[in-house]
Amino acid sequence: FIAATREGQPTTLDRNSSDVSAAVVAALLRATSCVIWTDVDGVFSANPKYVKNTVLLETLSYKEALELSYFGARVLHPNAISPCMNLNIPLYIRNTFNPKCPGTKISSNENAPKSLVVGAKGFSTIDNIALINIEGTGMVGVPGVAARVFGCLKEEGVNVIVITQGSSEQSISVGIDEKQVATSKKVLDKEFYREIELGLLQEISFHSSCAILAIVGDGMIHTPGIAGKVCSTLGNAGVNILAIAQGSSQRNISIIIKAVDSQLAVQSVHNSFYSYLIEKPRAVIALIGPGNVGAALLKQISSYNARFPTNPIHVKAIARSKKMLLSETPLDLDTWEANLNASTMVTDLKKIEQSLSKDKLTTTVSFVDTTSSEDVATKYLHWLKYGFNIVAANKKFFSGNIDDYEALKKSLAERDVQCFYEATVGAGLPVMSPLRNMDKTGDKIIKIEGVFSGTLSYLFNQFRAGNKKFSEIVYEAVKLGYTEPDPRDDLSAMDFARKLVILSRECGLALSLSGITIHSLVEKELESVSIKEFLEKLPNYDKKMDQLYQQAKQKGKVLCFIGEVDALKKTASLTLQEISTDHPLASLSGTENMISFHTEWYKYPLIVRGPGAGPQVTAAGVFGDILNLNFK
Repeated sequence: FIAATREGQPTTLDRNSSDVSAAVVAALLRATSCVIWTDVDGVFSANPKYVKNTVLLETLSYKEALELSYFGARVLHPNAISPCMNLNIPLYIRNTFNPKCPGTKISSNENAPKSLVVGAKGFSTIDNIALINIEGTGMVGVPGVAARVFGCLKEEGVNVIVITQGSSEQSISVGIDEKQVATSKKVLDKEFYREIELGLLQEISFHSSCAILAIVGDGMIHTPGIAGKVCSTLGNAGVNILAIAQGSSQRNISIIIKAVDSQLAVQSVHNSFYSYLIEKPRAVIALIGPGNVGAALLKQISSYNARFPTNPIHVKAIARSKKMLLSETPLDLDTWEANLNASTMVTDLKKIEQSLSKDKLTTTVSFVDTTSSEDVATKYLHWLKYGFNIVAANKKFFSGNIDDYEALKKSLAERDVQCFYEATVGAGLPVMSPLRNMDKTGDKIIKIEGVFSGTLSYLFNQFRAGNKKFSEIVYEAVKLGYTEPDPRDDLSAMDFARKLVILSRECGLALSLSGITIHSLVEKELESVSIKEFLEKLPNYDKKMDQLYQQAKQKGKVLCFIGEVDALKKTASLTLQEISTDHPLASLSGTENMISFHTEWYKYPLIVRGPGAGPQVTAAGVFGDILNLNFK
């Protein structure tokens, strides 16, 4: 480390030059080994400062060590490897403060123990990188373009760290030190001035704030699927790949990404290859909407965690429209309500995303939506894009814009994410799952009909008795938590209609709410008033409901709201009908739903019957989706 200039003046060598000195002396002496004493135990699979669950690498080949040191691993300087590699002298990296640790052996690696990891062994990053893109049709089939790029950059002392070129020859991407962007732009614009003027090349673009992620390992050689695994892992983590390069040696894949994604990227790929080190996955969720259903769900999760303490579901965020709870550790589900009431944190879904992104590296993370909010529903595609799963009781998205619905299905097909929404149709009843199973097994849906609204079922089952005004029954339903936050969603049959849209789309029909025949029970003058005013004025319309009741009774019939999806006619309808007292739907009680599936294989319809409303059963449907998503 201590040296002298050519003039004899005492000085010090550059960083890590003591390592180089030791390697040179070892080579001159033809030593049997060279030990580099440092302040860490050896070379790790990644930088422990930024990556959890790193492992000390017992052995590395010379070439693996060269790749890792070149791409940011700070333990050993690249120039310290060559002198020993040329003479096959083993290098050892050991810790001065922990001499009992054997450290890392760097050698030809011929007798190295078999690794538990198949493929990549080490991961490192270089930050402060800029990406230069040179593209244009004028490059196709023209020899020497890459040489001109390298040549002019070399003349100005610009070091090219990584280069990649498309097989079409229309583009070259080059990674350089961010500090040299201005110099590079000036020299490249000058070198290719004529081509740019003639339109043979596009304007040369520069992207700052990038990083290079290097995936290194001799085990990658002749091992298929490594690049695919890396790209898939980064995609699922929401990390966009700007450029990728792999040399013919196959022991290094270099990927240029945005610098802001550097830590997330290296942690993600490290977890992917060293998955045996990750603790058993647990579910991590953010609950949006702790109302009646959300509160019941939290109670069910708390009970589950008490019964299965080794595999708990961690709730790390609970958000209302105005305030939220957010923690890096699991929230206390016994005191959440008091804590939320006392919270001063303003609801910020972006902050929840950022906080829970860390958990995506080790487990599945889900947003659970028990609201009826369109604003929350607009976040679904964004959440899926960035690797979050979704469990929803909110019908707004799945019955909304058909293009968004198709985009969601496409996203689910392309990415390793899931979206479950069983509770949107049958609350706690299995409606969506048998429908999907029929489709997967090749059965053909002919028709789905019945009562799909636990709320409307309850209202007309109670009304059938004839001893209460319709408005009184609505008040009871609101009090019991059987209605949507705005009971007009139920009485207008809009909530019911949304279920028909969801079912019809699962049957492959491109239906929307506008294409469904709907019989609304909400008078026009009450459609735009406040919820409070609506409930206050509702008794004014009891007389009309009584008349409908009496008309049906005189015919020996009862009132029933019935929905139907006709897959053959590609239609859906929702009407208030008079049915005979011996009709199967007339036997429903409480909040019971009854859904009949008429298919090509089921000569007699498959019938699903049970409670279709209420916080507990709806929460149970949501909870079932959480369990299916995380533990299947």
